Amino acid sequence: MEKEENIFYTKRKVGLDSGILIDFIDNPEISHYQFLKVFKRNKMISTSIRCINDTIGVLINRKNYSPEQANKIVNQFLFEHNIRKIPKICNVDDITKIKNTVREKNININEEDLPIIADFKKFGINKVFTKDKNFSELCRVVGIESEKMLVVEKEISRQFYQLFKDKYKKFKKKS
Repeated sequence: MEKEENIFYTKRKVGLDSGILIDFIDNPEISHYQFLKVFKRNKMISTSIRCINDTIGVLINRKNYSPEQANKIVNQFLFEHNIRKIPKICNVDDITKIKNTVREKNININEEDLPIIADFKKFGINKVFTKDKNFSELCRVVGIESEKMLVVEKEISRQFYQLFKDKYKKFKKKS
């Protein structure tokens, strides 16, 4: 019973996974709804240095940004939105402990996710936004609340549906 009571009095410390950062930075128009969902309700937002490095790598290797552009735009986004950078604070024991906990639950492990989750856990993050279902499950297993957000393509479909749903309903009635 104590845990339930404490949840309501604990400040929400939110972590962002690299997939969310990439969408916010590279597709701001499309991910606007998701952006509002995260930033309207949460004041203490952080991300791992590991996620920042992943984001910069994706912008360079998949989105054709130059290294200078990628670094500048990522750091500018973090600064403008007051997103804290979580340093690499976990150690091998932290990662091993999480790995063992996850294996007991029989969940697939992406080895690259473990240090990020360990950093989040050690920093006191109690909610994570991600696009990755497996990452979301791993967070829940170690006691971090997780919210899986839509992939950009699904968000585009959702926005088109919202835009045209009345016309679609009228068209369907005539058929």
